[in-house]
Amino acid sequence: MREMWSLSTCCLCNKYCQKQQAVKARGTKESICSGCFAVDIAARYPDGVACWTRNQETLTSQIIPVEDWPTIKKDVFRLESFGDLNNVTQVINYFNLAYANPGVSVALWTKHPHLIKRAIDQGYKKPENMIIIFSAFWVDHVARNPYPE
Repeated sequence: MREMWSLSTCCLCNKYCQKQQAVKARGTKESICSGCFAVDIAARYPDGVACWTRNQETLTSQIIPVEDWPTIKKDVFRLESFGDLNNVTQVINYFNLAYANPGVSVALWTKHPHLIKRAIDQGYKKPENMIIIFSAFWVDHVARNPYPE
């Protein structure tokens, strides 16, 4: 992932991640979150945590219009390298980022497809240039796509 541009939020502030860290603390080894690399990275890079936390506050509290997103000058852009989706507002913002950059493949990894489904159910359309990879909560389980393409 060297030189991959990314926009991320903070796993330490995400209520879903906090819940999974509690599962990890109980010693549940089957959870994919039991080996969370983002928590380890957050412990080593407090300046990163501060930036990811600010991103989270902005991305989850207000919808950023398509015209307010910057132009990305890369072929591929990754979302959520060190966090995950928090709410529907964040999903809409990521859709808008992708719409603002139609020539860029925008990739999102998430364990929370229900949030994407909620945005779609509210009338938002997943951009054609957005690739969503659904991660499972449990080791050796397949995550299912909750909405039709």
